[in-house]
Amino acid sequence: MMRPKSILISIALIVFAGFWTYLTIRAIPSNSPAVVGGALAPQTDVWIAYAAIASASWVLAVCSVLRLSRKGRAEWRRAGFDDSTIDIMSESRGAFSRLKILEVLRNPNQRGYVSDATGIDWREVDREVRLLEGLGLVELQTKQGQRQLFGLTGKGGVALGLLRNKLSGEKGEGEASEARTDQTR
Repeated sequence: MMRPKSILISIALIVFAGFWTYLTIRAIPSNSPAVVGGALAPQTDVWIAYAAIASASWVLAVCSVLRLSRKGRAEWRRAGFDDSTIDIMSESRGAFSRLKILEVLRNPNQRGYVSDATGIDWREVDREVRLLEGLGLVELQTKQGQRQLFGLTGKGGVALGLLRNKLSGEKGEGEASEARTDQTR
């Protein structure tokens, strides 16, 4: 989760850069010649200084925003997830549905039960479970004839904790640390 202090710093840098850009535009030399007697006119010196400060401010603001956008990915990488899994689980449409499915699959369940419990169409649950199974977050735990019970893997428990943290703003550390412990055993 992004810290409010980091967000405020980014906003302040953007406002600062905008202010200096405004001053730069206001200080553009209009009718007076830019070169007087082989030297820059005084207002041109001011304009160059404003332009330099505005440019540097925008660079700082953009770097700050980019740093904020990478913070969430770093948490997933530390947990051992690759970029494609991060994109699928936290930054694409359907992340909230996957969170609901993972929540239900904390205890092994059939896909039909998952559909009923989450209110998600059974075909979508089927697709999502296959996707989660391919990512190693869910596994087939029991199969008796047509009856298949799916449940979370250790990696799935970690992903569930991270998704809780990202989507609901809560710290999902309890679930994530339990899953990390199970995964290392």
